[in-house]
Amino acid sequence: MKLLNLKTLALATAMTTMFLSGTSMAQNVTTVPVNATVQNAITLAVINPLNFGTIVAINDSTETATASVATTDAITFTRTNAPAFSQAVGGTPSAGEVTLDGVVGATINVTLNNIVAPTDGTDTFTIGTWLYDVNGAGSTSITPGTPITYTATALDTFLVGATITTPAQAGLIGDGAYVGSFDLVASY
Repeated sequence: MKLLNLKTLALATAMTTMFLSGTSMAQNVTTVPVNATVQNAITLAVINPLNFGTIVAINDSTETATASVATTDAITFTRTNAPAFSQAVGGTPSAGEVTLDGVVGATINVTLNNIVAPTDGTDTFTIGTWLYDVNGAGSTSITPGTPITYTATALDTFLVGATITTPAQAGLIGDGAYVGSFDLVASY
């Protein structure tokens, strides 16, 4: 009996090995795509330009006068001494207003750069003393080239104010339209 059991066991083992190694199971393969869409764009739109309105700007070879537009659209005038002088005579001054549409909750960095001072092609104002306000949080000074960081909401409003200063030159500042610009660069 021992011999029979050993022979049966050997035969069963051989058949099992032959069955398992000699046959293959049916299989199907499918490839599943992996997709992702990245949308890192921040959309900026100019609502209002930084506008000083129509002003009187009398310069002097040594004295200067300034016009400052706040982020609240208020305009103020100062001068070092006479005869330099500036004052509003018309138009509606306004802070520059830009909307930023990004990912809610993301940290946004905004940098003011590429400043072109207002000029008529002959005379040029100096521009500086920059201010900004994001979403009505209050006016704060901004240094060109230095990023401002804040947390994005649904649609952010970025206001920019600045000061223009008459050039210290002997000749009078010419009448006409003075145009300048600046860039706001937004990134994550």
